[in-house]
Amino acid sequence: MTSALLTLALLAQPEARVGPLRMHALAVDLRTVARSQGLSEALMGALLLAESGGRNVVARGRGAGRRGCDVGVMQIHVPGCTPAKVRRFLGSRAAMLRAAVILHRGKRLCAEKPGIWYCRRGWWWARYNPGSRVWARRVVQILRRIKEVYHGWT
Repeated sequence: MTSALLTLALLAQPEARVGPLRMHALAVDLRTVARSQGLSEALMGALLLAESGGRNVVARGRGAGRRGCDVGVMQIHVPGCTPAKVRRFLGSRAAMLRAAVILHRGKRLCAEKPGIWYCRRGWWWARYNPGSRVWARRVVQILRRIKEVYHGWT
């Protein structure tokens, strides 16, 4: 899968909220990070679309006490939401690398505790947002549509 094909697959989704040039830059980063971390490009793309649609946004008032925020294209949760912490994840590659860490933790957790609802379904990646089954189903739908665009893509 080339970055151009990944760009087209992502742009074909109704959740995409950025133009082709920005999406291509995100696709290049997604591909690089997914390959370096041993993760699926399609899965990383589905998470990106479900979380931000490709927009580099800061959503405030999240988490315990509503003092945190979700930052960047992968909507990384940042407790406290200080400017220095927020800047750290505004870069798309930094946010994607952090997302990869969260995903790998989900894999480990499911290996240790297979009885968790998302582990029973084989959705180890749902640890990314464990409190929302609606979000997990949305990711599955996006992932299916991405794979429909390019058969056999993992």
